[in-house]
Amino acid sequence: MHFGSDKKQNCRAIVIGNRPLSGGYYALELEAPQIARLAKPGQFVLLATAELGNEGREPFLRRPFAISYIGESRGMIRIIYRLKGRGTYLLSQLQLEQSVQLTGPLGHGWDIDGDIHQALLVGGGRGQASLLPLARELAHRGVTVDMLMGAVSADGLLCSDEFADCGYLRLATEDGSKGESGRVSKLLPELPAYDIIYTAGPPEMMRAVCDWAERVFVRCQVSLESRMGCGIGACQCCAAESKGGEQKYVRVCSCGPVFDSSEVKF
Repeated sequence: MHFGSDKKQNCRAIVIGNRPLSGGYYALELEAPQIARLAKPGQFVLLATAELGNEGREPFLRRPFAISYIGESRGMIRIIYRLKGRGTYLLSQLQLEQSVQLTGPLGHGWDIDGDIHQALLVGGGRGQASLLPLARELAHRGVTVDMLMGAVSADGLLCSDEFADCGYLRLATEDGSKGESGRVSKLLPELPAYDIIYTAGPPEMMRAVCDWAERVFVRCQVSLESRMGCGIGACQCCAAESKGGEQKYVRVCSCGPVFDSSEVKF
């Protein structure tokens, strides 16, 4: 079963860190104990940016961000965002002790129950953020964790040191600036011995991972990204095509963002 919570919170979160990483990415740390207490790997939050602007009217919609760190004992969460557009520009201007309106945790996270001894995580781009809490939780449970992380260039590899603390990590960059040269999908082993595969990142990368997982008969989960309006399944603007069943489409925000690869087309 998926990790999920119906006990979402609306709160004012206090900024306790907002630093640039590389490649235009930033790490925003927020004191939000109500959300940190409930959040599970793979869930996300909606963050209001309109109030941060001078006129306070746009961007009108809240922005969804994967939770990249859950510090329940410290009452904090972290999101990683890339500077692109007005909403993320406003986030980059947040200073310590400022507050921001936050809703979460939302959605269904990674399924980590069951008999899992060895797991493979494959991430790229912003998808790496969703996989980091998962890697931490699996390692904490004693699962052997192998991780393949890729990006176009070295400055797109996020939190490599933190991933390396959780298990065996291999990196790939398309320009060869760090790790293996080429796409991360080329690192997939021919004869895997995994109980489950988790992947998050660009659709082309996830499709390659899912196709490979199907060939080697290993269950695979994917985390989808989508533009969202409400974040709770009411507006239906984040629909993804279903592979079968009674529903032709599923809502990424409320049914996901994590799905079994057999459930959705993307």
